[in-house]
Amino acid sequence: MKLAFTILTLFILFSCENPAEKSNERLKSSIFKKGTEIQENYKQYKNDITNSGFATLLSLDRLKQDKNHEESKKIIQKAESILTTFNQNNQNLVSDLKSLFDSIQPTEKINLKEIQRMKGKFDESIEITKSNYKSDSTVLAISAKIIKLIDEDCKYEIVDNQIRFYDQNCVNNYNFYNSNLESAIMFAKFDVSKRKFEKLKSNN
Repeated sequence: MKLAFTILTLFILFSCENPAEKSNERLKSSIFKKGTEIQENYKQYKNDITNSGFATLLSLDRLKQDKNHEESKKIIQKAESILTTFNQNNQNLVSDLKSLFDSIQPTEKINLKEIQRMKGKFDESIEITKSNYKSDSTVLAISAKIIKLIDEDCKYEIVDNQIRFYDQNCVNNYNFYNSNLESAIMFAKFDVSKRKFEKLKSNN
């Protein structure tokens, strides 16, 4: 009788676990699942943008073969579509993740400090993703202006792996866009190096 009473008591204690604790465990599982979805969405984006031909858009060897710039326009259109799709999906996933974090209630097992620590890790990853997306968008926008310049406004020829224009305004505009492009790429590389340095510094 005493053993039966003890077992019954333990059963009642475990079955009466704090509802907030149970809810938080489910939310934690959903949070990590959503984080994985965000990573997979970004991985798919990087794969798609790599296969779009974006990296060779301004290659002079490719432009030599693309005299009417039809291929260039298709690459730009495809890259823009990939960027738009990724950004829309990413915004929806990040919004879902924020809602999950907002639903967690601090308890003995998961206090406010632990919640903030978890959120901070996801926030850092999301900011890196957003920064890379912004860099890619900037590079694409400038590259598209260069293609428009040589397609609609300027006559040119490629000689000895150099692009030569017949008009000084075209030279000036091309150099201006190219300078902006180099600055955007350099800034993106600096941003990556800065994040790596800060992460290394925080680990030491």
